[in-house]
Amino acid sequence: MASSYFRSYIISLLVISSLDLHGVSAADETTSCSCGYYDSSTQNLFTESIIIYFNETDGILPDDFVVDSFKHKFEKGWNSKYRQGVDLANVQLQNATNSSLELYVSPSTPDHLVIGGGIRTTRRDIQYGTFRSLLRSPRQWAGGSALSMRLGYNETESMEINMQNANNPADAWISTLMRGEFPERDLGVNYSILSNSSMVNGTASPWNFTEVRIDWTEEEVRYFIGTNLTRSGKRKGGKKIPETPAPFYLRHWSTGDTYSTEGPPTERSVASVGWTRLFFNSSLMTVEEHENFDARCINTKACSIADTTLRGSSPYHVQATQKWKKPRDSRGKRWAAILLCVISISLSTFLLLHALVKRAPWRKNTSQNIAHGTAQTETPAVGDASSNGSPQGSLSSGHEKPTSRTPYISSNPSSSTVYDNGDTITPLPRCHSEAELTACQESSGASTPAPSYKSRPASAGATWSQHDGTLATSATKDRNSGSTTEDEMFPFPDALAKLNAIKECETSKELVVKETEVESKRSSAVTVSEATSAAFESRPHPADKSIAIGLPAERRVDYLAGLVALATLLVTAIHFGLTFVPALLIPGAETHYASENWGRKIPAVLLLNFAWVGPFFTTSTRFLVVNYLKNGNLGNIAEKAVRRTPRLMIPVAAVALLEYFLIDVGVTKWLEYLPSISWSTWPYVVNYKNFGHYVSEVIEVAYLIPNAAPQIILNYCTGVLWTIPVQLQGSWLVLLGVVVIREIKTPWKRFGYYAFCVVNHWYAQSWGSFLWMGLLLADLDVTYKYKPWLHARPVAYWLFLAVSFSLVLSGMAVDLIAQFRTTNFSVLESDIHPDTATGLPLGDTPNGGYPPYYIPRLNGLFFAVGLQAMVEVSPLVQRALSCKALIVIFPHILTIYLIHGLIFWSLGAWICVHLAALGLAYWLNLVIVAISCYAVMGLLLPVLTPVIETLGGNIALQIWQWATEEPAPRRRTFYPYEKNLILDEKKMGDGADQDTEKNAASNDGKTFES
Repeated sequence: MASSYFRSYIISLLVISSLDLHGVSAADETTSCSCGYYDSSTQNLFTESIIIYFNETDGILPDDFVVDSFKHKFEKGWNSKYRQGVDLANVQLQNATNSSLELYVSPSTPDHLVIGGGIRTTRRDIQYGTFRSLLRSPRQWAGGSALSMRLGYNETESMEINMQNANNPADAWISTLMRGEFPERDLGVNYSILSNSSMVNGTASPWNFTEVRIDWTEEEVRYFIGTNLTRSGKRKGGKKIPETPAPFYLRHWSTGDTYSTEGPPTERSVASVGWTRLFFNSSLMTVEEHENFDARCINTKACSIADTTLRGSSPYHVQATQKWKKPRDSRGKRWAAILLCVISISLSTFLLLHALVKRAPWRKNTSQNIAHGTAQTETPAVGDASSNGSPQGSLSSGHEKPTSRTPYISSNPSSSTVYDNGDTITPLPRCHSEAELTACQESSGASTPAPSYKSRPASAGATWSQHDGTLATSATKDRNSGSTTEDEMFPFPDALAKLNAIKECETSKELVVKETEVESKRSSAVTVSEATSAAFESRPHPADKSIAIGLPAERRVDYLAGLVALATLLVTAIHFGLTFVPALLIPGAETHYASENWGRKIPAVLLLNFAWVGPFFTTSTRFLVVNYLKNGNLGNIAEKAVRRTPRLMIPVAAVALLEYFLIDVGVTKWLEYLPSISWSTWPYVVNYKNFGHYVSEVIEVAYLIPNAAPQIILNYCTGVLWTIPVQLQGSWLVLLGVVVIREIKTPWKRFGYYAFCVVNHWYAQSWGSFLWMGLLLADLDVTYKYKPWLHARPVAYWLFLAVSFSLVLSGMAVDLIAQFRTTNFSVLESDIHPDTATGLPLGDTPNGGYPPYYIPRLNGLFFAVGLQAMVEVSPLVQRALSCKALIVIFPHILTIYLIHGLIFWSLGAWICVHLAALGLAYWLNLVIVAISCYAVMGLLLPVLTPVIETLGGNIALQIWQWATEEPAPRRRTFYPYEKNLILDEKKMGDGADQDTEKNAASNDGKTFES
């Protein structure tokens, strides 16, 4: 129907064009432009037009435009805290005082809805053209808003020019955007620049009427302000430009975006449109119609776009008013590809499930562990390279007796292990060469003579014995009887003896590795950033006289695990609040309910305080140094130095890569809509530019010197990765510091050195003050046994608790007082620190004021030190933190640390936006979001934690073994057989003579020695 209508329309144009046009008036000029409209500046020809001068409309909007009317339920924009609406009342046309189209914006409503005014073309088939309007910016000092000329099909298929007055006229600017770009300032031009140039057709200021223009072709989009080309974008080098038919919009609006419009207006604001002239092509015109048009108009001159006497608009069919839809793929579904994908996914799923069921990691063969002496009741620190994440015990402090044993394999064959109950285990020897082999056999009393085939029992074939790990061969018929003998199956009896002995030695080495692994598990350190870190503390020694204050002497203590688990949950709650309820944590933030202010002043100060980050650093330090403080073995320092970086960085790099993929496929799409619902602009994530940037930023995390914040925090869901550089760089500080501390034997010198280091790190605003205080608490416990001393002296004990509790309260009081008074102690403290660029106090430079979140504060140090001191001494606090719920969470804290932000910013954002669109009360919305997010997180932990532990713990342990263990000797492929066994079949088939056997044995011995 459209094609027949268009043919009739072309015929009518032909008839009109054949008439004498000398008497045609200017108002009817556009009806005579049968060959379209030609732009001499760009040499483009367009077939359609809409030309309207709003001072000539007699107060009636032409049918070519319709007034928009809507109320958005959510808005797109990282900083758009207000939702758009458009109403007929804010569109006025030519009243007594104005001769233009007036578009108004009203102040926002309490639920953050800003009602503006706008119109759009009735036609939606506009595809390519030149679009020009005479616009006047919103008025000065009325509050930030934008007057937009826009062509848009959806978020990505759009082009627009925005005249934005901003809250301060000095910041007013015109932005030129395409395909949903972020409104960067370099994508526009400031009003002050326009006022000082001639690009606005001689007008004194862009605050007056200014012509703006968009030229859109198949290969290029160009933006003009006045006569000046300000931006262009071409389709080349992988870049895309819009290509979808879309309507044309004129709209006055505001979303409160602090980076573009600012605002919204505090009073009714007006912007004006003088005229609009649109010349374009229709997406409904077929190829045949284009060919007819070109053939008919070859020798016909088209109307000039520069002719300002043109008026009216081209006729159109009703189909042009319908939204464009992409034609369906006529090829149908690709069933072969779909079937292949289904089969592949099914097979992969089946194989994964089969492997999981067969391996059954949740079913532990305890009898096998006990038989090999590997059963343990002690659990390594969380985040340890070899931890399996199961909270079954605690780290040994060196006081308690072991409840289970692993045989220790010593290189000294004369040594043996004697346990407290009198049991003695003689270690198996280690041997690496033939000479050592003989010594091993003699020292162990298990010398293996060269076996004779006549004395061996018969068996089915040459196989490894599952019982003792030796090679057994089959006894066959005697060669004298004409039958096959054992010699033909295994012609090298001496090699067999050596091989059995070597197997025994290798078994010994494996046990040594297992013992080393177990010892590593017991001594490995953990960090905050490894799971926001911590570990189990040891049981108190019976001699601690703990009964004086009611502490059981023989009880497993899980309080440090509980402390770190609690801190981890509170940090996730802080990030949840910043994402969905900003007023609960940020003073001055807009509130959905008045109760949010009271929640921020009291409960949030105690539970959702950034000071909870401090215990992560002090606690992790303890488990870096405790073993060295006990035994002075530099091997412990070496192990931490080797394993620390891969233990932290491998899981971080892997999870960051996973989030990179998920962000790329759009799981965080709804996060950009969340600010209009939550009124929080804190959550923000952007994709990596390319994979090279990802690699660069991961390396930066490993080498960055705090307090600088790594760039990866802008590409990661919640910027928690700023703590990784603190942990890594702090590790070297602590590992070197504990070596120095242990050599200072005089107490007053030792603690004076502590004071010197803590004060200097505090003055330099370094997290080292937290690490040194953690080292101090560990030193007091391990070296000076302060806990037994306090427990035996009630007065000193209660005084110590009082001081510790005072430190905790003082840390909280700083933020509590700031909620009720204008004085902020964190600002006062920050201003006395030196500025690294000038050396002046920060208060005397522009860098003064409230410190960023990644800068340490004194009240945070007080809180962390006081809290950990209370936890280590108080039985009541220990019992509270040893609750089963926290202990169950403890093995998963690294996983929680790395993934909670992704869950909040993907699933949480999606649920929150859609529930708000349904009109659900915001408090109920948040309850549902919180339950959903934490439930999904709990379901993911059993799946992700083993993977993270494998990536971090096991690989770091393997790196340590590679660095410390001598590799196994290289052996030939045929070892212990002589290569002629396979290469010379005839010779071996006829039976090996005596000389051949001697040569084989000789060659075998040489191979072994090599």
